[in-house]
Amino acid sequence: MTIYLDNAATTVQKPVCMKQTILDVLESERYGNPARGAHSYSIRAYQLIEMARDTLKKFFHTGDLYEIIFSGSVTIALNAVLKGFIQAGDHVLTTSWEHNSVLRPLYQLEKLGVSYDIISSHPITGQLNYEEFTEKLNAKTKVVVCNHASNVTGNLLDIEWIKR
Repeated sequence: MTIYLDNAATTVQKPVCMKQTILDVLESERYGNPARGAHSYSIRAYQLIEMARDTLKKFFHTGDLYEIIFSGSVTIALNAVLKGFIQAGDHVLTTSWEHNSVLRPLYQLEKLGVSYDIISSHPITGQLNYEEFTEKLNAKTKVVVCNHASNVTGNLLDIEWIKR
């Protein structure tokens, strides 16, 4: 299960603690590129990333520490997952709530032999039609891509139901 925490596309508000932490790291002159060297600057930066992964692992109750990955944006992450994990013959379920960062890669993958279904939502309430998840799930379904919350309607998805 992938959980996306970045809301930069829909709001400019950022937590003060996040801004301060980034500023502290940049101004400290103690941290380098975490993946580029064996010197102390790189090692310290790598240790910060590992601490963040460990915190998120505990928060989300994941298994392996490396189930937590970081990317530059949700579009980059979705493209990497969809185009790197889905192959011809696979099936994907997604919802009518999804952004173009999900739909465009699916349109591209369809040309390569990937099929997908879009779960519809009620035209007035915006609630997803959960019955369609069961109807459209099949043996070739490899991934379900869905927002936990719609930034258009504010509706929440029952992630636990979908997971089961």
